Amino acid sequence: MQSNTRMQYVAIPTDGGAYLAHFGRAPGMAVFGIQGAQIISREDRLNPDPEHLDPAHHRVMLDLVRGCQVVIAAHIGQPMVRSLVHEGVQVLGAPTESVDGAIQAYLRSLRGGPALECMASSAADKQHHPEQAGS
Repeated sequence: MQSNTRMQYVAIPTDGGAYLAHFGRAPGMAVFGIQGAQIISREDRLNPDPEHLDPAHHRVMLDLVRGCQVVIAAHIGQPMVRSLVHEGVQVLGAPTESVDGAIQAYLRSLRGGPALECMASSAADKQHHPEQAGS
């Protein structure tokens, strides 16, 4: 369990609204500032390449979550999970397709509730297209 006293930032890929989107194709990223198992702030970051057109798309996505200690995603490719873990970011599976449901589940886990599934690179999104090298 993470420390509840220091500020941490949690990123959740969104469809631009209330629902989660595939990490690499998300129009936006909701970044929550969490302290003491409470939401202190929310920043909505726009994905400059939701269509996967930039040859450096993988780096674009890593830059989008820069400063975050945790990513909560329902759909994310194994290469991106490996990169995030390499950068020291904890990648957790979203228990719901709703942004509010995902962040509330994470907050409950900080308060001693059920933990969210930690996505190791070998367990990441088995449905992700293996022919894609990026997120």
